[in-house]
Amino acid sequence: MLSQLVTGAALVSALRARGEEAAGRAELLLSTPVGRLRWALSHLVVAIVSPALLLAVLGAAAGLTYDGDVARVTGATLAYLPAVWTVVGIATLLFGMLPRLAAAVSWTVLGLFLVVDLLAEFKLATGIVLNLSPYVHVPAMLLGGASSPVAPLLGLTAVAVALATVGLAFLRRRDLVPSA
Repeated sequence: MLSQLVTGAALVSALRARGEEAAGRAELLLSTPVGRLRWALSHLVVAIVSPALLLAVLGAAAGLTYDGDVARVTGATLAYLPAVWTVVGIATLLFGMLPRLAAAVSWTVLGLFLVVDLLAEFKLATGIVLNLSPYVHVPAMLLGGASSPVAPLLGLTAVAVALATVGLAFLRRRDLVPSA
């Protein structure tokens, strides 16, 4: 559950560039030698690093209070990081492709992931619906349900990188879209 709250914070960071663009501040900044890609990457780095730090702190705190096994609990908490990054990748893709809809669709997608995760907790979702949420893949790895415990995490990380890369490519090709 904490990883999903951390995802909300990461989503705010990932969508901050859209807020700057809509407010007209990005246009002023991009008229300087700062390039569009460098500007977007600065926001993306914060959206990638900050959830890692938050999850590490939350995991260490839980490890201290739970059973004293800080390393194991912190590792289990950090296992959710690729799922968080996948949502950040979706937001980056939407920012590059559909800037005016990026925030609304990104938050809607996160909400849908949370609903699927909740349905999975109560065993009310199976099959394709269950596989829609990146959060559902992590517990299988933690509980030994995956054939290769690292494979789901590497797969989610690869998906996140691909989404962000495509989003940045679209951003480089489009004009700035201030709010109307």
